[in-house]
Amino acid sequence: MGVPPLPQRVYKILLVEDEEFLRRVFKSRMVAQGYDVTDVESAESALAWLGQSKPDLIVLDLYLPKMSGFDFLRHVKADPARHDIPVLILSGLGQEADIRKGLALGAQEYVVKTQVEPRELMDKIRHMLAEGDKAT
Repeated sequence: MGVPPLPQRVYKILLVEDEEFLRRVFKSRMVAQGYDVTDVESAESALAWLGQSKPDLIVLDLYLPKMSGFDFLRHVKADPARHDIPVLILSGLGQEADIRKGLALGAQEYVVKTQVEPRELMDKIRHMLAEGDKAT
């Protein structure tokens, strides 16, 4: 599998991460690749943002305050207007049961934060966006 080329258009990414430091790090890497990134700290904020806009990709942490990433994913996939948004789970939860659950709920990719290099994460994001373009 080759690495897809850099984006030809500006893709919108919604980054849902409650840890401020990680949110800043992930956002800066994505912005450096040319993506338009909206970052929020909670599932509730993400749902509110999704009521106004539709991203090309959601990058989702699972361990969030109040509403979990799993519950957020259920909401998104149950919404006819947003169920087709690709979701990449980026979580510290690396148990096989968590991975299976995230994929079963509709995420296209599941990445464990401690097991991925930044370049590899950017490659996965680029690949997912390229696949989304092929589907439309």
